[in-house]
Amino acid sequence: MKKNLTNILYAIAMLGIVSCSKQPATQDIIVSKPVETKEKATVKMDAYEFEREIDWLEKKYTIKINRFPDESLPIVKDESDQEYYDNKIEMLVVRADGSVFFNRTFAKADFSNHLDEHFKKEGAMLGIVFDKTNGNDLIFAGSIGSPARTSDEYIPLKITLSRMGNITIEKDIDIEASPEQTTDEEDGV
Repeated sequence: MKKNLTNILYAIAMLGIVSCSKQPATQDIIVSKPVETKEKATVKMDAYEFEREIDWLEKKYTIKINRFPDESLPIVKDESDQEYYDNKIEMLVVRADGSVFFNRTFAKADFSNHLDEHFKKEGAMLGIVFDKTNGNDLIFAGSIGSPARTSDEYIPLKITLSRMGNITIEKDIDIEASPEQTTDEEDGV
């Protein structure tokens, strides 16, 4: 039994010596398997619909605003290079009798005179909301900016619709929320 134990210890010692000996160099090159990167799908921003009845010029009107992604427009990107489809926004003002006073679909190009090069190329049409009546005018707030939900990068715009149906667009330098804007925002617009 003592001899068996000696043989086992001898075998273990030999394995240790052999495993510690220098292995011959090989010509094998070990390369990591390339990781396939999945291309991110182009994102569509959520569509939305807004409708509100107002008193204007001593009559009732209904304002309807619909935002929808449009795949025919150039693709825009956010700060992380995620691609998005740009939007169009339809603005409709209807008289109490159901006849249409104003109907126009806006795209980012309609605001290009008020955008810098970055927003012309990478900004998206984010939204238009009704702000207030101001004498003979309806005042709307619009925005062009980063399409990412988490971004607060945008250019505020003031859109004025006259009683004659004419539109005036300018940068909004007074972006303080009026009481009517606060109500609209609470409605999810």
